[in-house]
Amino acid sequence: MMSFFNPPIYSQFSMRTLAITVVCFLFSFPVSKKALASFDFNDNCQKAYTEIFQLRFSTANALIVAEEKNNPENKIPSYLRHYMLFYKSFISEEQKDFIALKKSHQQMLTYLHEEDENSPYYLYCKAETEITMSFLKIKNKEYVSGAVALRRGYKMLEENKQKFPSFKPNLKLWVIHAFIGAVPQNYALAFKNCRHVRHY
Repeated sequence: MMSFFNPPIYSQFSMRTLAITVVCFLFSFPVSKKALASFDFNDNCQKAYTEIFQLRFSTANALIVAEEKNNPENKIPSYLRHYMLFYKSFISEEQKDFIALKKSHQQMLTYLHEEDENSPYYLYCKAETEITMSFLKIKNKEYVSGAVALRRGYKMLEENKQKFPSFKPNLKLWVIHAFIGAVPQNYALAFKNCRHVRHY
């Protein structure tokens, strides 16, 4: 019987499809400028986000550190730091960076767990953490856990869209829809069968 995660099948679409998905996912971020409690995507955070996109990690880190110092209650700097680790890991393809991202993934979920569930950024940041982690897991051939993380993040975005339909960052759902549509049937079945997934 053929496995849901057969590497030869995966190799037919993996790197190109994954790379296109990552680019679309990262660049389809419509920033919400509204400050919401401990999730304040202010001008400084937006500058750091831009610097990360342009791979100027030192400048981005300096902006993140400054924001953490000036606004210690703001959770967005931690979200941005995780994004920066994702970029480094995706580009470098070094195991140490992948391990660092895994550690950041668990820390971020724990960090966000007790935050305000009434903020649209609560589930959004958790979903982004799961989805970026899933991309790296799939790239590193951790197919099963990658599919589970993708499913979990997708469900969070869906729930967030239902709760906050006018929150524009939720529009990233279309990228995940496109990615699943490009996945061979074996992977699509695996994704759909990740049903019993809970938020944590």
